[in-house]
Amino acid sequence: MKRVLVAACLAVLPALLMAETPDWPLRIEIKQSSSFAEYRGLRFHAGIDLKTRGETGHAVHAMADGFVSRLKVQHRGAGNSVYLDHPGLAIRSLYAHLERFAEPMARFIADKQARSGSRYGIDDFFGPEKFPVKKGQIIGYSGETGMGPPHLHFETRKLNDDPVSPSTLGLVAPDTSIPQAFHLHVDPLSPKTLINGGFQPVTVPLAKTGPGGYCWKQPIRLAGRAGLAIGLIDHGEGGSRFGVETVRLELDGKPLFERRFDTFSYDQNPQCPYVFDHPKTERPGTGFVYTLFRWPFDTTPFSAGAPPWAGVLDLAPGRHTVRIAARDFAGNQVVVEGPVVGEPLPEPGSPIRAELRPRRLRYCPTSVIVECEPPEGVVSAQADSVTVTDGAGREHRLPAVITKTGVSIAFPIAPEWAGGAKTGPSEVLPPHRYLDRAGGEMEGPRGLKIRFPEGSLNLPILARVEVVREAQAPAKGQSPALVEVSPVWSFAPADLVTDKAAAWVFPLPAGEEAQKIGAYRWRQGRSYGCQGGDAKGGTLTLGTRVPMPLVLVRDPVPPRLTYRGRRTLVTLGKVHVFEVSDEGSGIDWYATRATIGGKKAEADSDPDRDEIYVLEPPGQARAAKLAVQVSDQAGNVTAWNVK
Repeated sequence: MKRVLVAACLAVLPALLMAETPDWPLRIEIKQSSSFAEYRGLRFHAGIDLKTRGETGHAVHAMADGFVSRLKVQHRGAGNSVYLDHPGLAIRSLYAHLERFAEPMARFIADKQARSGSRYGIDDFFGPEKFPVKKGQIIGYSGETGMGPPHLHFETRKLNDDPVSPSTLGLVAPDTSIPQAFHLHVDPLSPKTLINGGFQPVTVPLAKTGPGGYCWKQPIRLAGRAGLAIGLIDHGEGGSRFGVETVRLELDGKPLFERRFDTFSYDQNPQCPYVFDHPKTERPGTGFVYTLFRWPFDTTPFSAGAPPWAGVLDLAPGRHTVRIAARDFAGNQVVVEGPVVGEPLPEPGSPIRAELRPRRLRYCPTSVIVECEPPEGVVSAQADSVTVTDGAGREHRLPAVITKTGVSIAFPIAPEWAGGAKTGPSEVLPPHRYLDRAGGEMEGPRGLKIRFPEGSLNLPILARVEVVREAQAPAKGQSPALVEVSPVWSFAPADLVTDKAAAWVFPLPAGEEAQKIGAYRWRQGRSYGCQGGDAKGGTLTLGTRVPMPLVLVRDPVPPRLTYRGRRTLVTLGKVHVFEVSDEGSGIDWYATRATIGGKKAEADSDPDRDEIYVLEPPGQARAAKLAVQVSDQAGNVTAWNVK
């Protein structure tokens, strides 16, 4: 009898195990276009994106047994999305950007849209009895609703909604591509740190040694505390840009620091710029730049168990070997290694007292580095420091790097340097505003104010705002054109990323219509990027975590609207298609108005395609007059009429 029971149990066991083994939601070849927890500017990517051959309409299947716990319909964001709870796995899964829902969810959504008279704004939650599903059951069809081209955004989460990598459930896409390394970045983490004999950060080029191997050959000389960062991209199958699953730093064959990207929580998204070096990653040709040490304000689980500042190099004198190994989610590994020489920090001995002329300032996390012209006259070969006076007239001796081509001084981030510094009668460090975690307000030229809330700064800074260019008139022949109505302001340190948004408060020019004024990111060559801002009481306020050169711009330019004919869309039916664009403040997608035959018609849009759709009412005569009105965020209107 026991043997029969054991045999019966063994026969049932594989089926039970299979029921708890998740499966991919698509039945076409599995190819990713993004990876879990990769860099997305100021947040982590919470799932993976699966390619759908550039098409819509592929069946999307439940990855395991469970029930529909949520249905959501948005115009932007995730578009049409289904959430499934899988109690047997203690996992929730999300399927986003669907073209349409499968039954019976489709009928539920259609009925609710009909009752509300609105296509969007649905966000309903359910228990296990409403829409139970079986593994493999079709729950919807892939699309491009919300944001992005045709693809399926697929997430797996804990039941508390913390994202987890699908790889932890055994869902790993085929991938034989070895990650690519770009550069090694070495940054000073104290005002006295010397990297290759200087105070400046250093970017080290890498040479490829073979499949999955890179090196640097010339030893990096380090004195004092320094942090490393590495630029990486995994191209996967199909040439996309992915992040990696693990990256590990070793020193002399011993593990020093490791990051593993398998789970995080949404409230940790603001910490993305500390795990990835945001300013470096934003530069072209650098890859995703991973920070290989733990900032004390990094609380993500990607470096779980590591204490604050883990991974920072503070080397004993002598030659060392640094090795960085990174693996993608399919286990393909890239290794970067090379020599590093630890050197003792020199004790300041022989200072120079000379009038120095500054050339430029460089801002680092723990210092402001001033590069000066070489002093006049003969300088002792033993000179290794500079005598400076702070804004209160107190004298200090600071370490300096003195060569025939110039003098570099590293000023610590400290309150005594807020008033600037001089060598003799000459100013080498202009006045700054010292700010720390308590926050505060600083004033810039021409009435600009910047307010840092408490807790927005993780490290203290010496900050400065300058006018870098006066307002310029539009180029001749441009009518209408964007019009600058303020100077261009620039903030230092430019590479700062705050934990909370700082409020930039601009004075609005007298006589200007507030709705038409916005804060724009300025780049050389009259290139603008609208950042927006809220106008109230004679000021315009912009909240941002990333400082940038900013200018106030008036937008008198109406949108451009071009009729592209009729089309049938699966999600909307028969529509009239308009291509739309705007030079300045951007299209107000929700302000579109349309009539057909003099009667109000429904308008929809796809901002990713720069298209507006006017839905044809059922039974409408094709020859009926069509009228459309499109607005931008500045209130400029373009009207189009045709019979």
